[in-house]
Amino acid sequence: MFRILIIAVIGLGLSAAADDSAATAPPASEPTIQAHAAAALSDETDGQLALRYAPESPAERRWFIHAGLINAYPKLESEELIDIFNVVVRALAPGFDDVTTVSDYRDAHLLWQPQIGFGYKINDRWSFAAQAGVAWGTVRTEAEDMTWLLVPLHTDFSITRGAWFFGAGFDYFPFKMAEQRPYDGFWDRVKGTRPYIGGSMTVTKAWFEAKVKLGVPVLPNLAVTLEDDWFITSFNLHLGLDVPITKDGGLAINYGRNFFLEQEFDFEGTALSVEWKQFFTAPRRAL
Repeated sequence: MFRILIIAVIGLGLSAAADDSAATAPPASEPTIQAHAAAALSDETDGQLALRYAPESPAERRWFIHAGLINAYPKLESEELIDIFNVVVRALAPGFDDVTTVSDYRDAHLLWQPQIGFGYKINDRWSFAAQAGVAWGTVRTEAEDMTWLLVPLHTDFSITRGAWFFGAGFDYFPFKMAEQRPYDGFWDRVKGTRPYIGGSMTVTKAWFEAKVKLGVPVLPNLAVTLEDDWFITSFNLHLGLDVPITKDGGLAINYGRNFFLEQEFDFEGTALSVEWKQFFTAPRRAL
């Protein structure tokens, strides 16, 4: 019994000593606590930023802008009526030369219209693009020729054509799109070239105006003006080549045909398109 009492007293003494030691230990300094808290907060903030703003990889370089020229070859069958004017005037003045028409510019490969747009690489085989453009011009022929009556005949013939348009479509790359990588030399770019096939729908606002003036010195001029405009829809089918030039840009060259739902006798025809396509990195986005 006495032994048990001694053991209990010793145990109580050891417990009290431990409590006194804990009570007398110096508390952690406040700067140390703040330093640990700041480090923890910094680590957490850096982790959140790393998760929220992920760096962009080359695979995400999908948006692009494109700009270039279209060499169009419309039928312009309505201009065949000008041949009648040429015959009538030449009957009055044998030295008269045919008036210059928009068809003449087409046949000389001079009908180039600009366009600009943007697009998106859906995957390695499909891309979407939208574009818009505007073009207009006047072809004028002014001359003075001697008639059979030895009276000079003054002629002034002008044709103005113009159009603005916007459209969108898809391109398919059976062997995938050209890779976005650095290229070394001509043959490396040739090897990296990829064919594609595509189609698009376009809405066009076109207008036309023809002015004719005929006159001799003793009589008033005869003046005639013809004009018209159309709001029409067309579809384009084309074959092309995607030619890489730089890591993020290259040429898109295609040749196709435009099919119009109306006024096809004037506007339908083939077209050659040459554009520069430039990919760009999208802004970093929050995840």
